[in-house]
Amino acid sequence: MLQEHNFVWNYNEFCFYRLYLALASYKKVNNHLEIPSKFVIPSSEMWPKIVRGYKLGFLAEKLRNDDKKFVEYRSMLDNLGFDFSKYKEVIPPEHALEAIKVFSYFTNFGLY
Repeated sequence: MLQEHNFVWNYNEFCFYRLYLALASYKKVNNHLEIPSKFVIPSSEMWPKIVRGYKLGFLAEKLRNDDKKFVEYRSMLDNLGFDFSKYKEVIPPEHALEAIKVFSYFTNFGLY
């Protein structure tokens, strides 16, 4: 009876497979796994219901910082293309240029 209702027998396993589904879905939509730290999976039809609203960016960053979590599933994450190395988010050029302009204006550096 519990099987018919998708009862979760192993919570850690459930957490991993939900994370894996979220990562695989992100990769399918974006063709990469460079997930911004503040990315939350939108509530749209293109994402599986179980991962909508999931704070994937936060969890991916947490996973990178604690690579011992889900160690038994490491090969699955490697095969998916998940990069465990820590990296800083890249600021898009249009935002970087705007930041330089504002900095220049307030510091009188005269760059712009």
